[in-house]
Amino acid sequence: MFSSTLEARRSAGLGPNPSLGVVCFQGPDALSFLQNQLPADFDALSPGQGVRTARLERRGRLRFMLTVLPKSKDEVWVLVDTGEAQAFLDDLELFHIREDFEMKVLPELSVLEFHGPRVPVVLKGLGFERALDPFAFGALSSFPSALFVYDPWAGDVGGRFLVLSAELAPFTEKLRGLEPDLVELHDDALEVMRIEGGHPKLGVDTSEKTLLQELGPLGETMVSHTKGCYLGQETVARVHARGQVNRQLVGLLIEGEAVPELGTLIVHDESAVGEVKSAVHSPSLRKVVGLAFLRSAFSEPGRTVYLKMDGDLVAATVAELPLYRVPGPKEQSRKLYMDGLEAFKNDNFEGAIRLFEKSLLMDPNFGDAVEAMGVSQERLGRIDEAVETMQMLADVDPNNPMSWTNLSRYLAQQGKIEEAEEAKGKALYLSWKRDAGEAAAKKKQEEDNAQARAQMEERLELFQQVLEIDPDDTVANFGMGKLLSDLERYEDAVDPLRNAVRVQPDYSAAYNLLGTALMRADRTEEARAAFEKGVEVATKKGDLMPKRDMQQKLERLSS
Repeated sequence: MFSSTLEARRSAGLGPNPSLGVVCFQGPDALSFLQNQLPADFDALSPGQGVRTARLERRGRLRFMLTVLPKSKDEVWVLVDTGEAQAFLDDLELFHIREDFEMKVLPELSVLEFHGPRVPVVLKGLGFERALDPFAFGALSSFPSALFVYDPWAGDVGGRFLVLSAELAPFTEKLRGLEPDLVELHDDALEVMRIEGGHPKLGVDTSEKTLLQELGPLGETMVSHTKGCYLGQETVARVHARGQVNRQLVGLLIEGEAVPELGTLIVHDESAVGEVKSAVHSPSLRKVVGLAFLRSAFSEPGRTVYLKMDGDLVAATVAELPLYRVPGPKEQSRKLYMDGLEAFKNDNFEGAIRLFEKSLLMDPNFGDAVEAMGVSQERLGRIDEAVETMQMLADVDPNNPMSWTNLSRYLAQQGKIEEAEEAKGKALYLSWKRDAGEAAAKKKQEEDNAQARAQMEERLELFQQVLEIDPDDTVANFGMGKLLSDLERYEDAVDPLRNAVRVQPDYSAAYNLLGTALMRADRTEEARAAFEKGVEVATKKGDLMPKRDMQQKLERLSS
């Protein structure tokens, strides 16, 4: 188990995941139905982009964890726990009235997990042409019946193949042809990677009482706070407005070699403040690690807590999730690109090209790396290659004038004057179009801003009416302060925000907004005092996000 996990983290690992199944929604109303039932905003997704989300019950509690893949407006695939697939469909059927679509489990599909640093190399060989953005998905040109979904849930580069079960053998053979040292991942290795990656398992790390936002940042990725109605929205919106939950999912770095059992109590002064969920010995981190739910006041990373194990107290350190994480493909791509620029500055053009090629392996649509590689090829006198590279840049970013400008120069060096003039004309046209588009966009933005300001002024009147009835209404005071801040009326925002924290002294989000309004109003010392008090409140409550934001603003005030 440990060796296969480490080997996969160094190269690439493949293994079946029978705990995940695929269900299909097909028909003209498929996507719009799911848009009205689930908390994610599918209308905001670009083609070939999926999203992690959940199905909630009416009180906002977690029922199913999902990955939704809109293949088209008429067909949507959803990954869900195999044992819960039919229950998920039965639940949605209760809300399926007149919408025109059908839904069914697809038992003919198998899910293969694929993780490790060699993943981008293999995907390129398979003909996966999409950038490795979270939940990007698409077919493989060399194996069209299979689908890949990029989902780095294990903490490193990776995702899932959806393959017809009848084609598993030839597909695996194809992979091994591209990566002979492919590591076989069994259930126990995948379980280690799941916990290291900070990914909760439904029914093990969660219960029927778990709220979506108790999952912390993971839960926030599953919901849109700006879309329309869905089941459970009222609770989600109320928790979001309040800015806190009573407990949070966290990671634990546990002292010693003993692995705590599911449900092991976490105590403070002999009182239970949480419990351990999944735990395992991590070969990557060389420690016992676990997932746990902790009261928010004790969930600050770096804090020492104690586990009650066999009558003894075992120390553990609270840690952010994921516990194991390597830079994602885009981060790696930009690092390689910057290294390439450094090589370029030192006239090491061959080395620069190699680094730009590696950068593009991680992010094929990174236009800056394509352009820099073409310039490096020109410096070496490899004009034919530079032309091919600039043509590739025109495919990646067809509206970029620089790609056509450079292509024109390189074609001229080849003596292809007519083609060079054509490329130059394209560059001039795109430059003009860009300038005109920017002017039109600026005008449209000004119109949108005016409309938004008018709407905010109307909402201000509503809050004012509430405050005339009850001057201590916390929601109205906070709402008015936020609207005034959005309107850049920072001095006016201060009083309602002071009222909000006076009435609710533990309202960390209000302290954050108050300090920001004071800072923008150039009342620096008052802003510092508000942020310091807000950090103190957020620390006690375990409100990590507003705490970090206020700490960063305090640092800026001190610099």
